[in-house]
Amino acid sequence: MLHRNKVLALTAAIAGALGLGVSGSAHATAWAVASQQITGGSVTFSNPGAVSNINGTNSSNTSAAVGSTSDGDSVTAPRGTPTDARCAHVGIACAENAFTDVTGTPGNWGLADAQIISEQLLPGGSFNASGIAEARIDGTGVGFGNSGNGSTTGFVLNFVTGATQNLTFTFSDTAFERAFVNTQGGSATATIGASFSLTGNGSTLRWAPDGVANNVAVQNVAFCSGGVTCSDTSDPFNLNGGVNAGPAPGGVVALNQNGTWTLVISNLAPGSYSLDLEMTEAARVSNAVPEPGTLAIAGLGLGLLGFGVRRNRKS
Repeated sequence: MLHRNKVLALTAAIAGALGLGVSGSAHATAWAVASQQITGGSVTFSNPGAVSNINGTNSSNTSAAVGSTSDGDSVTAPRGTPTDARCAHVGIACAENAFTDVTGTPGNWGLADAQIISEQLLPGGSFNASGIAEARIDGTGVGFGNSGNGSTTGFVLNFVTGATQNLTFTFSDTAFERAFVNTQGGSATATIGASFSLTGNGSTLRWAPDGVANNVAVQNVAFCSGGVTCSDTSDPFNLNGGVNAGPAPGGVVALNQNGTWTLVISNLAPGSYSLDLEMTEAARVSNAVPEPGTLAIAGLGLGLLGFGVRRNRKS
């Protein structure tokens, strides 16, 4: 009798777990959102009259997908012309250039939007851009949203300087990342990226703000040499990272920060240069619950347990 009771208890436990797996899949939720708003981006020269042949490009792009269904857009324009990629969306309506968190909307969906609002860096203008990526899955599946003011470039600015220059690049950024998973095995990731590069005279300086000031020269020894000095005088927090939720269920994981970044390059030699700024946002989510095959195997196990109980009764 004791053996039979143990088997029945195990049977009930497995059946309960299966029931939770089936009912829980209807309530499994994972969502993520990442956004950036860059404002007041500017490039200033100590000798602006020596700068000429200014040209370049702007680009914005978006992509979103749920399962095998996808949507996206990409727009490129000459320097000085704003670019506005269409809001990419699957499984949800999208308001153009709203840049708002809508992860409270139930369903299986992904969306992304990106816009260069203004770009007139020289002379005396500023760069302003926004991007957002969001995704949500209720139940099982995979979804994502990606946005970027440039998949490879947010903007490219080419110029020639006929005299030694001190160049200052500065911008402000409001970054927002949130992720949530309420089911074992789910995953939600929200990430942002921002990087700056300056190429000329046979070398390239690359700056990806990481929240550590005054280390750009160490990372760019070849460029920052021969009298050229480089300093990221303001680098308040990491603009190349994100937040992750899962695989264990938990509360909302979030970052909400803003600050101003400044890079100063002194004694820049005369020559031709290309300046490149990129900003990206990404949100990726997935949910994993027992597949039908798993449930079938577990059901077979229950059947075998029942058969064992019946045999014990006969014996």
